[in-house]
Formats: sequence, structure tokens, C-alpha cells
Amino acid sequence: MPPEKRVDNPWTLIPAGLVGMVLRLGLKGGYRMLGEYSPLADSMKAKGLKGAKRYYYVFFLATNKTARGKGLSSSLLQRVQTIAQSQGLPVWLEATTEYSWKLYSHLGFETVEQVTLGKNVSSSEGLQQQGGEGVPVWGMVWFPEHHS
Repeated sequence: MPPEKRVDNPWTLIPAGLVGMVLRLGLKGGYRMLGEYSPLADSMKAKGLKGAKRYYYVFFLATNKTARGKGLSSSLLQRVQTIAQSQGLPVWLEATTEYSWKLYSHLGFETVEQVTLGKNVSSSEGLQQQGGEGVPVWGMVWFPEHHS
């Protein structure tokens, strides 16, 4: 997301897959995702962005299973970092798997905080599961001044 654009509005959420998410997770899961996730993400952002009002937000990044391991995600993120670097702006994202957390760390993102979403009510994939471990979420930030 470019600076000053918010992800929590219908014009962003619908093209980003809101309907598919609700169908996959169910109404309760979708509500939990939106109602529980946004405040947690906002809290982590407040800690990690250190007062920065303008920043890039990588809202969603995924690679088709058949195309994994070819550096596509790294290439896209490095492009975002180059743009952010030229503007002196940080980049914010949340990792939701250990694999993505390791990838983002390798690209210079720093972990701000790790929280668990839906503990005892969802699986690590976000599907409803009584007693489930929940979805781990790592809030991560990249600052251009660290990577000149």
C-alpha cells in the first residue's frame, strides 16, 4: 500500500479477497480476522514505526506453490524497498508463517513484536479449530537509513 492509504476500507478489502476470506473462514472467522487483527496490527505499527506517519505497507504477498523458491517474493520486496529508500520512508509488513518471517528477516526487516491471533479458536492457517494454536503474526519494519 502506498503511503497514506489504509487497508481497512471496502475499496481495498474487496479486491484484496475479502469475500473469499469470509467464505473460507466463515462469518465468525472473518469477523475475528477483521475485529481482532486490525487493533493488534495497529498496536504493533505504533511501536515499530516510531512515530512515522508516512510508510509503505505490504498488505499481502504470496507465491503460487509451483513458483516458490525462485526469488519472486524477494524481488518484489526489494523493489518496494528501493522505492521506499528513494523517498526515505519505512516499509511495514506482517509475517504469518515462520517461512515468511525468515524471508523478511533476511531482507533486512526487523521484528517489532510477535502476537498470536485466534488462540484456542483457530488453527495456524486461520481455520476454525477449537483448542487450536492460533495464527502467529510477526510485525516487522524496514527503515531505509539502515540500508543506504
